Formats: sequence, C-alpha cells, structure tokens
Amino acid sequence: MKEFKLIDVLDKAFNNAWLPLVQDPSKKEIPIIFDSQKMRLYFIEIYKQLYAKSGGDKSFMIHWFNDLNKAFNCTPIDACKTEAGLLTVKKYFESNR
Repeated sequence: MKEFKLIDVLDKAFNNAWLPLVQDPSKKEIPIIFDSQKMRLYFIEIYKQLYAKSGGDKSFMIHWFNDLNKAFNCTPIDACKTEAGLLTVKKYFESNR
C-alpha cells in the first residue's frame, strides 16, 4: 500500500484546482509563487470559494478566473501570480461570504 505524504496530496489538490481554470495554454506553467505550500493552500481556498459561488459551474469559473476583474485591475489569474495579488483575491472571497 502506498504511503501518502501531505505534500503529495497538496500538490495534487493544487494541480486539480489550477490547471482546469487556466484557459490560455501559455499560462499553464505554474507560477513560482506556488513553490510555497502556504500559497498553494491559499489558492485551494480561493478555488473552493469560487466553486461555491458558481455552484460548481466550470464555465463560469473559467470565465471569472481569466477575464478582467475591476476589483483587482487585472485578471484573477494574473493577480494570483504574486503574493500580494493572491492575498487580494483571497480577501475578496472572504469579504463576500
């Protein structure tokens, strides 16, 4: 029986959240910010909130993640490429609960 490590589970959860949301193939590469486990966890929280807000509608989720959002003055995917931007997106969802 394979022993699961927390990092393996975190990597899989992050990849399952990030990759389906990225529309542009040139942006599929995972930004360096996500080398941090903490940042991966934050992104997974964002994904869960987006999933809840959309009722699981994948088309809506992809559209929201890849289109310009006035709250961030850029697309959420671009905001999530920096720590400050990722935290801004996270706070956006926390304030809209």
